[in-house]
Amino acid sequence: PLTIPENEIYKDTDPLAREGLLASTPPYDGVDLVLITHHHRDHFHAESVLALLKQQPGASLVSTGEVIRRIKALDEEDQISESRLYAPELGMYEQVEITVNGIRLRLSRTLHDGEDYAEVENLMIMVEGDLRIAHLGDSAPVEKNFEGLQGCFGGPIDLLIANFPYVALPKARKLIQTCLDPRLLAVVHFPDPEKPAASWTVVAKKSFDRVKANYLPTVLLERLGETIALPSKK
Repeated sequence: PLTIPENEIYKDTDPLAREGLLASTPPYDGVDLVLITHHHRDHFHAESVLALLKQQPGASLVSTGEVIRRIKALDEEDQISESRLYAPELGMYEQVEITVNGIRLRLSRTLHDGEDYAEVENLMIMVEGDLRIAHLGDSAPVEKNFEGLQGCFGGPIDLLIANFPYVALPKARKLIQTCLDPRLLAVVHFPDPEKPAASWTVVAKKSFDRVKANYLPTVLLERLGETIALPSKK
């Protein structure tokens, strides 16, 4: 994500990726969609996203109403047209399918993790193209967030992107396995290893090590710039 610089817990966006996105240089040119699950600083930096949209005129933004509101407030010259901004109104646990720039999306509003953030609008996003790729955002690992999702994507999820607590907590691992059962799980959003919260990563990995031999195919993406090979289409 394009995060607010100098985050207190997580590393900032990879500098090369940020520079490439904002300058529209390969391989970061020709962006079709910008997908933002919610407005928190470790997921969204309004100034950077607005700059990206200005630099990449073919890109549309799909997110929550709060993200769109902040973009509009910054765009004083109205350079970004309404037709490029999408924020479906969803009640808690509601879902919707939309197609943007020829790409099919399923959006689910889910309860944000943490009692203090229960009112934050958070999206679980599934992208269906050659592969089905889903991102949980900061969805809480509770059954209500996952009810009705099994099989609703018209086929298996090829890649699921989830925050590190989803491999640390037994109930979270079970929800992913029973409700989504992806072909590959990519675990992200690890704390900065040079900051105090790095101990969270140690605990998460220790918990996952006990079960990983009998769990879903999983990769832990702990360092900026790491890449993986996506599953081939079945």
